[in-house]
Amino acid sequence: MSQTFTQMFEKVKKFHDKHDFADEKNNGHDMSYRILLTIEELGELAECFTKGKSKNEKAEELADLLILIIGHSIAIDID
Repeated sequence: MSQTFTQMFEKVKKFHDKHDFADEKNNGHDMSYRILLTIEELGELAECFTKGKSKNEKAEELADLLILIIGHSIAIDID
């Protein structure tokens, strides 16, 4: 899985564009909404540790957080 940050950024950007997150009706660039999603995903990662879930489940939740963080930079136009 060795990808550069640029490659990951481009994949997340493509996903944002495909789902038209920039459109207000989709909430994708609403930072209040995005922060709430991040808190939810962080809670899911914490649950992996408190409930002794597998390494794969932890990796999945960590990936969700990374994708959201990259999406935040897209939403506020920072590359």
